[in-house]
Amino acid sequence: MNRIRIIGLALVAVFAISAVAVASASAALPEFRQCQKVAIAKTGEWNNNICTEKNATKEGEFEKLPIKNNIKFTSTSGESVLKAGFGSVKCKKDKDSGETVSPTHITVTVTFEECKDSLARTCTTAGQAAGVIKTFLLKGWLIYLNPPTNTTVGIFLDASVGTKFATWECGTEAFEVKSTEFGHLKAEPEENSCVAGEVFPKNVEQETGELKFKENTTTKQQEFRKFEYELTGGVKSKLICELESKHGGTPFEKGTETTTDTIKWEPAGTKVEVKG
Repeated sequence: MNRIRIIGLALVAVFAISAVAVASASAALPEFRQCQKVAIAKTGEWNNNICTEKNATKEGEFEKLPIKNNIKFTSTSGESVLKAGFGSVKCKKDKDSGETVSPTHITVTVTFEECKDSLARTCTTAGQAAGVIKTFLLKGWLIYLNPPTNTTVGIFLDASVGTKFATWECGTEAFEVKSTEFGHLKAEPEENSCVAGEVFPKNVEQETGELKFKENTTTKQQEFRKFEYELTGGVKSKLICELESKHGGTPFEKGTETTTDTIKWEPAGTKVEVKG
């Protein structure tokens, strides 16, 4: 009898731990999800493999779950504007390429095209065609931009390696946008060199999406410059995130980026949901 009781208590403990694990997993939002077959039969919310037909009793074979594999994407935009103390750089378009590296992280490289500064000088990254500014490899995190309400989902970007977002020359003058080194983000009141933008849509699995960076028209600072992020041990820290740039021998100055990118998941037909 004692043995049966011990086994029973052990099973209760296992179920309790499982419940905590499930709760923790479901709380780890925002994240990238896809429609997938459930591991345990008849436990899914959906009947079909594109998750469009709901099962009223939640005994379906499919569920929207955190992505299992890296998913590639490309994106394009219209005009992009970078502002700082030196004035502004405008690029007529950009094209990006990247991939997810986990359910919450991406890497991406951004290539801005037909770029000129406020003095009408052509701006070019070394090794690129005239008028092309290309970033270093950037790393991004899905975040909530408006804690504690957590209704607005975004991505913030900093350099994947080192402390540079991008470098270029306009005429003979050198420019640099810097980044807080990956793994060295610091909590408020210290400021980090990075940039955050809003993701559209959320909670819809589809082939395309949008990532929008913008300047706050009232403060003239980057919109969504403050948010929360898990720095260590599951503890959320408040971060301040702003682009910083310089030209020539001048000090770094705060700036803003305005652009809207249309994202396409690859290969064609791939659908992803930003759950938040």
